[in-house]
Amino acid sequence: MTSLFMASSAGSIAVSPAKSVSIREFDLPTRDARPHDPAVAPDGSLWVTEQKANKLGRLDPRSGRLREYSLSTADSGPHGLVADREGNIWFTANYKGYVGKLDPTTGKVVEFHVPFAHADPHTPAIDLNGRVWFTMQDANRIGRLEPRTGKIDLREVPTRDAKPYEMVVTAQGVPIFCEFLRGRCLARPRAGLLRFIRQGREPPVARTRLI
Repeated sequence: MTSLFMASSAGSIAVSPAKSVSIREFDLPTRDARPHDPAVAPDGSLWVTEQKANKLGRLDPRSGRLREYSLSTADSGPHGLVADREGNIWFTANYKGYVGKLDPTTGKVVEFHVPFAHADPHTPAIDLNGRVWFTMQDANRIGRLEPRTGKIDLREVPTRDAKPYEMVVTAQGVPIFCEFLRGRCLARPRAGLLRFIRQGREPPVARTRLI
């Protein structure tokens, strides 16, 4: 049975079977945690960031058991997260300007600080080569982290004040992100150029090499 996962600002996680209208809620142990951006790991567990609680949460949908992982840097403001093939959890620390990697087995967190004065990493996504991409909304940039070396590359989005927001990677390995204030989605094809998925009536913006 396929399930739908939702995170609620009320501090609970809701799970709903796709063919059912019923919703099951799981309260997080920490009050007023502000759960954000759920994601499913390879083992079927559901993960959420707890932005106000400065934690990551893991839910076993079968047993209903919830476990929380505290972050070592205070007030990190974890926002988005994604699981890699090995089950490690990569998350964005929106308030402290770093991308973190959590090992669920040990609870250890490795921090990769973004080399930008006003970094606000927002939404992460992992491509077919295991590289971690992320948006930076207020910084108006896209980042790419190479896990093997820790190197982070940044590129500014060509449209001013575009507010790059959510991001996904297609089955073909193409990262796509949304320009929150411009009403457009952009892709990075293999050639490394930004390409508009949907164009409005705005003046054309020159393509730019991303990374």
